[in-house]
Amino acid sequence: PVAVALSTLGRGLDLELANALTDGACPTYVVVATQGQNDRATLAAALQSDARYVAFVGSRRKFAALRATLAAAGADAARLDAVHAPAGLDIGAATAEEIALSILAEITLIRRKGRA
Repeated sequence: PVAVALSTLGRGLDLELANALTDGACPTYVVVATQGQNDRATLAAALQSDARYVAFVGSRRKFAALRATLAAAGADAARLDAVHAPAGLDIGAATAEEIALSILAEITLIRRKGRA
């Protein structure tokens, strides 16, 4: 649901959207919103990309477990430290659309001001 909402809301923000990381693609912003399906593999691929922003949609606890697993597997510590988890600005979002809005607000902040 968050990925669908991101796609819908992101169209109006001049963002090129894709549903997956593909070979040769060089995304600027990557949001891992996998709902528990292949979280580790998808996050690992995002970390290996040159993306300026990598975010994980999920709880702090879930990300902490993924972080430990990825670190043990040799993932770059600095890249792991830079992951925005949970994704988005803390606006008290509850619905998929609100979560997407918070993520797009964070991306906009980075895009326009260079920081989150």
